[in-house]
Amino acid sequence: MGCTQLNASELGGQLHGLFLKNGFLSNVVVGAGLVDMYAKCWGLDEARRVFDCMQERNAVTWTTMIAVYAHYKLPSEAMYMFREMKCFGHRPSHVTCNCLLSSFCERVRLDHSCDFITLTGFLRSIGMISCLEYGKQVDAKDVFFAMKEPDLISWNSLLAGLCHHGYGEKVVKLFDELRRTKIQPDKNTFISVVSACSHSGLVIEGVKYFDLMRKLYPGHPISMNLYASMVDMFARLGYIYEAEAFIRNMPVEPGPSMYKCLLSGCKLHGNIEVGEWASHRLLEQYPNDAATDLYSSVEFTGDTRVLG
Repeated sequence: MGCTQLNASELGGQLHGLFLKNGFLSNVVVGAGLVDMYAKCWGLDEARRVFDCMQERNAVTWTTMIAVYAHYKLPSEAMYMFREMKCFGHRPSHVTCNCLLSSFCERVRLDHSCDFITLTGFLRSIGMISCLEYGKQVDAKDVFFAMKEPDLISWNSLLAGLCHHGYGEKVVKLFDELRRTKIQPDKNTFISVVSACSHSGLVIEGVKYFDLMRKLYPGHPISMNLYASMVDMFARLGYIYEAEAFIRNMPVEPGPSMYKCLLSGCKLHGNIEVGEWASHRLLEQYPNDAATDLYSSVEFTGDTRVLG
């Protein structure tokens, strides 16, 4: 409504009277507009009073009221309206759910957001991401296991979230559960699993899952991110020569991130020999990316020969 945009309270009140006189308030579109106008011009209580006086409501009017509560950062009230909407037989739309999610923007409201995700697998994935963003892995798993048939997006969301927060062994266990389903893991699944192995010291498992990826997708190009995850795993955990051999035997040209991972591992574990090799390779193949890492390599070699 134009009155809303202009915040013209007096004109809005006159229009409301006109609508009432001519019987327009039974129109749900007009009703939704009035709720929105009253919320912006006179506040929450007045908007709710208009909503309660409406003779007919549809999904749009319920969504409008939920959006008002979201605007005033009242997630409990928004949740109540959401449940009432469903009780009255109105199906929430993606707009409704977006409005409800926006009311849970603060960390302290997270418990409510994890509680409300009960619609589609897509929304439940959003709910898991919201929970995992703040390390609430128990709530995220509750959302996940409440699904009748989790899809790959849902599996990947939970795996990536658990990996991000350092639950490596839980990632491995969950991946094994995935393998017992009919769902085929993709490259994103394996990146999460290998990264989890890297951060949890599970080298043998990481190699096993990388080999499984190649077995499941023979002839398919492997993601450079997955290659980088393998190098990072070897280098981080002190398997420097294995990381070097892995890079040398790659069927594609290694990216600069792989040499950087190897350099970090060499610096951490004091391997000067492989560190010099990685520095030279980085300089030769990626001179524009090499400077920072070359100078960092000097710190552990103590030898400026690595600069050329």
